[in-house]
Amino acid sequence: MSDPLRHVSSASVGPWLPLESNPALLNEVGLRWGLPAGYSFEEILGFSPDLLSMVQQPVQAAVFLFPCTDAMYKYRASEHSRLPTPCPSYTTASSPPSPILFLHQHSEFGNACGTIAAVHAISNACSSSLPSSSPVGSFATTQRGKASADVGRALLANASLKSASDSVASSDVAQTSCPGRDAAPLDHHFVAFVKGLTPGGGMRVLELDGTKKQPVDHGACTPSDFLSRVGEVVQRIMALDPDQIEYALIALTGSS
Repeated sequence: MSDPLRHVSSASVGPWLPLESNPALLNEVGLRWGLPAGYSFEEILGFSPDLLSMVQQPVQAAVFLFPCTDAMYKYRASEHSRLPTPCPSYTTASSPPSPILFLHQHSEFGNACGTIAAVHAISNACSSSLPSSSPVGSFATTQRGKASADVGRALLANASLKSASDSVASSDVAQTSCPGRDAAPLDHHFVAFVKGLTPGGGMRVLELDGTKKQPVDHGACTPSDFLSRVGEVVQRIMALDPDQIEYALIALTGSS
């Protein structure tokens, strides 16, 4: 079988430019990728009931940024070692459901964990609404159900998603200076949280992290308490290194 990366220019593969944790930037990336009308990214200011009630409903997914400290590395390694084999089967919470799209973050991506988290959030939260002709819709349609390593390779070879992500990362929408393609690995990481369904129809909070071998199941949720369940997971992670302040949580809200 031919290698798809042989048929694309070196400019269309990694390393990718890093995205910052910024709802306006994610909305711009989503617009260029084909995020359906009615959906948008919104910053979450805190986890109290009052602050969570300010977030537009329904919340369909979330993107979480955290610092890569020693405590985080130890926790993530321990969590990864406990993932079940074989991987449980999950589908999206959309109607009709479709296989959860999960991709591996290959080393060639460089600092692309923000882009990968956005792909995970949009492709799974908006699966039934994505225009098949859009860059992200076409990618999701052709890659669902495939092995995560293969989906990661396919994203590396996807020039349209990469060019849009890189363009926004280095645009005036960004609030910070964008590191170069060959910059050292950044000391922060993004993951996405989405709603997944088990074969029996139970809804679960799934963490999608391209550096892990499969989705992480964080327990049951309902459409109405998804955000609060995500908040509980995020607060447990933040408690591992409470002296750190560089955490951020962004919700993907709306419906078609």
